[in-house]
Amino acid sequence: MKITVYNYGAEKNRLDKNAVNPDTTYKYLATINTYEGSARDAVDVVTPSIAVAGNVIDGNYAYVDTTGFYYWIESKNIVRDNYTVLSLRRDPLCSFQSEIKACPCVCDRTADTARGTFYIHDPALRTNQYTLDETISLKPNNIFSYNGHILLMTVG
Repeated sequence: MKITVYNYGAEKNRLDKNAVNPDTTYKYLATINTYEGSARDAVDVVTPSIAVAGNVIDGNYAYVDTTGFYYWIESKNIVRDNYTVLSLRRDPLCSFQSEIKACPCVCDRTADTARGTFYIHDPALRTNQYTLDETISLKPNNIFSYNGHILLMTVG
């Protein structure tokens, strides 16, 4: 199996890890090298330990082509010269990125005010309140309705 090792330099909860950093115009995910690897004993797909031919010193992120998943590199153990064991933990955000993006959802809170909704009660979302004061002159014979609307007046 082929393991591609990356250096990832952004927050872990980012969905699109291959995006470009707007401050530096470099990608958050930088490829370091591709290695040949083999599974050690029985391998769990969520947290595998994979033996890699080569000294993997740099990198904190990996892609395993056999599983098709992306993983965080939890630890690197150099067993002998030119032989490293990587302990990995699957990254579900990047591994299932297309499935997550395809899900319809209602955003409770967003930084983009054009996409937010004012119908969900949220005390952190400030709304504008306008008062409408209008004087309506009514006909003497029809004092309880105006253009089909019932009027409610309170005094006091």
